[in-house]
Amino acid sequence: MEIRIIFDTENAAFQDYPHGDGNFDEAVKHVLKQAEDFLIGDRDSDTLMDTNGNTVGSTWRSTVDRRG
Repeated sequence: MEIRIIFDTENAAFQDYPHGDGNFDEAVKHVLKQAEDFLIGDRDSDTLMDTNGNTVGSTWRSTVDRRG
């Protein structure tokens, strides 16, 4: 099985890092949590969103079968 998690840190949630109000670590954790939820079946959408609701990437797997 192949798994790809792709997201762009040029998006709005990442713009203020390392200055201002941006929190890069928390923004990355937010995106990766969505990818984890998709891969284990707790989320139907493969689209990854930043904390502002903007699309920043996607999750892809080579098989639709999920463990569970």
